Parts: sequence; C-alpha cells; structure tokens
Amino acid sequence: MRRARVIAAALLCGCGSVLHGSLTADWQTQDKHWSMTPDECESGERSGFFGVDLSTQGSDAVHIRAILDPADGPIIKLELAGVDPPLTLTPESACKVFEFHVERQGSKTNKIADVRGHLVLDCTERDLALQADISFADCH
Repeated sequence: MRRARVIAAALLCGCGSVLHGSLTADWQTQDKHWSMTPDECESGERSGFFGVDLSTQGSDAVHIRAILDPADGPIIKLELAGVDPPLTLTPESACKVFEFHVERQGSKTNKIADVRGHLVLDCTERDLALQADISFADCH
C-alpha cells in the first residue's frame, strides 16, 4: 500500500524538468531561420557525458548538447536542420557571450543524477548568428 502511495504521489506531483528561455539562429546568406523553446532536457549522464541535452518535443529542427568536458572545458554542439556538420562552439569561438554552467542536483531519477544550470550565447559562426538564454533544472 505504501509503495502505491509513493508512486501515485510521484505521478501527481507534476515532477519534471524546469526549462525557461529560447534559442534563435539566423543564416542570412541562406535565408534560413530557426528558433527553439526547449521543453525537454536530459542529463548527459544518460549518454556518457557531464552536461545536458535540450530539445523540443516532436521537433528535430534544433537540438542542443551542452557538455562540460573535464579536459577540454565547455563545448556546445548545436544541430540545426539542414546544416551539416553540426555547429560546435567553445569559449574560443566567435562569441560576444559564451556562458555555460551545469551542476549536479542532490537528487537522482532511475540512478541518473539530475542536473541544473544555464546557457547564454551570442555568437556568429559559419555565417550563422545565434542567441540563446536558457535555464534548466531537474533534467534527468
């Protein structure tokens, strides 16, 4: 009975990821524009890295993988529909602003540590102008 109450409480609490912000990207020479307001996030631990994956449910147009590599530092991999190869940004990229912070939270879901943090970018790379200001929490 106690187990059933715990499961019911978890389902009713609306426990889930908390995401705010958006990303926009303009490729003016190709007349292409992307925008994304992420509504899904996953801890990078699921895929073997420390960081977060950000996406929008039901859309493959934009995917953000933000990695905090112990040797190489922060790396942002941005997949935009129709742009190949994916864009890779580091603090050395052509960015006026490059801010990425991620940390483990004190909780786990299915043995995966929840993460929280933020990503702020203002960059021009490969003729793409992009801006992002996204905060995330409870990503597992």
